[in-house]
Amino acid sequence: MYGSRALGVWLILCALASLYLYFRERVHSRLFLSSYIVLLAASLLSIHRINPASAPLLFAASLYFGILFFILLGVKNLIFIHRTLPYYFLQTFLFASVFMLFFNSDKSDSFIITYFLLGAAAFFLLREFIEFNFAPALGLLQTPIAIKGGITAFVFAFLLMELVWVVALLPLGFLNAASFMVLAILLLEDLLLHASGGTLTRPIILRNATFFLCIGLVIFVFSKWIP
Repeated sequence: MYGSRALGVWLILCALASLYLYFRERVHSRLFLSSYIVLLAASLLSIHRINPASAPLLFAASLYFGILFFILLGVKNLIFIHRTLPYYFLQTFLFASVFMLFFNSDKSDSFIITYFLLGAAAFFLLREFIEFNFAPALGLLQTPIAIKGGITAFVFAFLLMELVWVVALLPLGFLNAASFMVLAILLLEDLLLHASGGTLTRPIILRNATFFLCIGLVIFVFSKWIP
């Protein structure tokens, strides 16, 4: 009981500290708000599920989410000279975190709720991804798709959640299922960038499809099928 209360106090303090650090500098606070909310929710839910007696696991989880948070601050506050790679790194591990939470959750009673929460997280992260890549304030590529970012993000999030539904029905372990979905989101975002920049060609589509099938097959072959 004491350990659970101490963990709860620690989570509240961490949440308050992250609020202060994120909004201390207002620059790009709105642009990266989706990443911040998803990161905060994923970290609190993940650490809450860990046994308070498992100190090494708690430390590892806190370190993992702490690193992601400071990467987010570095991208948001323009600390990184080249922000694109750190942001893609952050996005990849945010998606990995929410996918692991989803596939490792008890979906017998609350599958629909967790499914729609995951869909909402995917939509907001994808919309932020579009805004980041086409935001004039960051001096990056500018195309008319930035205006239709919400519609584009909704379409891609819908396709992603259709795949999540299929993967959730397969008897895979949560790590393999999450790995498969991270692969899918990486390729979807790559297609999105090429489509937005007008560089989407048949060889690129075939390359991504071949890569997806090959890596996906490897994941399935080495998965421990759980009935």
